[in-house]
Amino acid sequence: MKNKTDWKRTVLSVLFLILAILTDVLAVYFELRDTGRLVAQMGVAVCLAISLILLLFISACASYPLARFKFKMAQPIYAIIVACMSIPVHITLIPVFKMAKSTGLYDTIWSLIGPYVAFAVPISVFILTSFMKEIPREIEESAEIDGCGKIQMFFSMILPLSKPGMATLAIYNGVNMWNEFSFVNTLTQSAQNRTLPLAIWEFQGQYSMNTPMIMAVLTLTLLPMVIMFIIFQDKLVKGMTAGAVKG
Repeated sequence: MKNKTDWKRTVLSVLFLILAILTDVLAVYFELRDTGRLVAQMGVAVCLAISLILLLFISACASYPLARFKFKMAQPIYAIIVACMSIPVHITLIPVFKMAKSTGLYDTIWSLIGPYVAFAVPISVFILTSFMKEIPREIEESAEIDGCGKIQMFFSMILPLSKPGMATLAIYNGVNMWNEFSFVNTLTQSAQNRTLPLAIWEFQGQYSMNTPMIMAVLTLTLLPMVIMFIIFQDKLVKGMTAGAVKG
């Protein structure tokens, strides 16, 4: 009888906790809607989606020849791309800021696309090249016998077979882009053009902070990544385990 009572209390506590979280999230939602930030955040989400699509396409196009073709400059090019992973992001903030000012993109969400894609390409090419090397060459040879060209082979065979690896990159880079701070803080100034994670700063001042709203914003910030993981979790597991076992 006592165990049954404890179980009911636990369930009620969890339900009250979920209700409290939902209440805070709805409060943030209505506040964003009333201040016009909700529509702006949808624009930011579209910008991040474009950045992610461009990143995956560029990385796939760069990884395909490095993984499947044999030419003299393959290793030097691959080494240069891998070496770019060691470049610190912060030393490029001033040049990127000046570039954004000169092109008129400063304080717009579109100024984030270039840096997001450029700094994520090296690690994406590194991972995707290793993944594409695991695809059996017999598949390409059979396709070539049937008259399939290199471009057609890339879009109809290599790209579909690379979906697990690309899903892994989508989640990895999507989380990094969504939580990125340095470029958003440098290239945007108005609150409407800042990503949702930076909205946390609006709920704290020099001498006080709105802790419930901050926690609600953190919960709201987490939801897109959770939904993204749920959608791609099967491909994420396949991408992480691909090539782990030989033979």
